[in-house]
Amino acid sequence: MQPAIAVSIAVLLTGLGSLPGGQVLPAPSNSAPFRIAVDVELVVLPIAVHDQKGRYVPDLRERDFEVYEDRALQRIKLFRHEDIPVIAGLLIDHSGSMRAKIEQVTAAARAFVKFSNPNDQMFVVNFNETVTLGLPRGTRFSDSVQELGAAIWGAPAHGTTALYDAIVGALEGLQQGTSDKKVLVVISDGNDNASKAHLDRVLQILGIAGFIVTYLNAWRSMGFELKLGFVFSAAAWFVGTRFTKIYR
Repeated sequence: MQPAIAVSIAVLLTGLGSLPGGQVLPAPSNSAPFRIAVDVELVVLPIAVHDQKGRYVPDLRERDFEVYEDRALQRIKLFRHEDIPVIAGLLIDHSGSMRAKIEQVTAAARAFVKFSNPNDQMFVVNFNETVTLGLPRGTRFSDSVQELGAAIWGAPAHGTTALYDAIVGALEGLQQGTSDKKVLVVISDGNDNASKAHLDRVLQILGIAGFIVTYLNAWRSMGFELKLGFVFSAAAWFVGTRFTKIYR
């Protein structure tokens, strides 16, 4: 998927052991060979660059980056572009107000899967006042357009909205995947009004390393924008989660 396209920078860090206070290593005896201990670490830094509107910035080169450790400029040993596979959870609002929009949401999800990395691991979480997994029992992930589309389309749309519970429920799916890159795509048209989970629990989950949230407002609701936007903005401010807002 596009947000996972990243620049990988490998920085070569070397350290030569020394003694404090300018002391000199004693000369080796004839009975033992002379040894020099050198620590070498190749540190890989996956980086995704976005502009102020959350759009991916392509065509960056090595000269566009500088890497520092303790204010010391490091040498970049390797630089390359990669489409990194992700674990992607599709959280789909199936409350009553979404009934007329599920067909469009399903079509959008199918397009999302079609243009994603074939190695992405995707799952579906459908929610109204209850939270259910969309894929068949025994199937953790899928990259099938038809199977993921059916996972969304097959759930009825009625009831209220337990968005916070859906985020908590999606954590298990994210933990079962093999990729370090974790993404939640949330499609909803309203505020949470039925969850048992509290906001502080949601913020804790959103603080997982490498966690990215994209939410799509399926209806231009000012209340939705203020309430849900605050939740994800707070997550970005307090725990470092990156999130993107998309409108229909």
